[in-house]
Amino acid sequence: MKKVNGRYQSLFEYLVEKRFPFARTIDAYLYPVEHATLNSSSPYSRRYDDVSRGFWADHFIGSVQPLASMLNDVEYTFKPYKSGWELLMDFAQPFRGVSNILRGLANVIAAPIIFLGNLFRYTFIETNSPLDDIQQELGQPIFWFIDGLSSLLRGATQIISTPLTWCIRTHLRSVITNIVGFPDIRENEEIQYLVSRGTEAFDESDANTMNCIKHRLHEEYQKSLAKGQSSVISPKREEAVFRSTEVSYKDYFGLFRKPEGPRATTMVVDQPTNLVIGDVPPPLI
Repeated sequence: MKKVNGRYQSLFEYLVEKRFPFARTIDAYLYPVEHATLNSSSPYSRRYDDVSRGFWADHFIGSVQPLASMLNDVEYTFKPYKSGWELLMDFAQPFRGVSNILRGLANVIAAPIIFLGNLFRYTFIETNSPLDDIQQELGQPIFWFIDGLSSLLRGATQIISTPLTWCIRTHLRSVITNIVGFPDIRENEEIQYLVSRGTEAFDESDANTMNCIKHRLHEEYQKSLAKGQSSVISPKREEAVFRSTEVSYKDYFGLFRKPEGPRATTMVVDQPTNLVIGDVPPPLI
């Protein structure tokens, strides 16, 4: 299941944006790829989502992402492990549960404080602020509170279901993995979704959307590699094609096209290439 929290700005992302003490340091350590994107001068979003929704719908849907993640936990029980990292995450489930509970508590405690602070600010200090700014600054804490409750529920269920995960889920997924093997990065649902949208954008000659998707694909690939997942696309090859000024968007998207037939099990050899490597690819179509 693809993440549903498209344009939702979490409490932590808000603190990073506001340069809250230590927030950016923590962000750079936990999310190096997204952090680099956030700090770059490029206009690419940290999270690509093409669904057109308003502020309130975006933030409500985003606030219940922990509930969607609970459904993912059930769905992934019947899928192979992508890498050994996922197996370790299953064994670390109680610690992840505690982490979600702490995250939920932070949201539940901080959201009302930020709400009251913003209410005071717009009532007595910045009385002439645009209505949209007021709605956003007062609306976000409400959804952070809902997010906190959702995270508390997810954390509690993770801790309670730990025995089932250790005794059943890990064994079942290991058996499935032994039968079908580790999936290639190209087979990841988020990767295929982005490839599909990128192809549509190419057909529509939408250069801006293709740029966004290209960078999101690059980030998803890097994150999957960091988690130990393998691919027939070597890191060197992907980086060269990503930065090349002589490769079209369609060719880059084609790297990640889901293979048909038997799964490839060998890494693409880094063959010499005459691709020109540039800092920022121009909007090629």
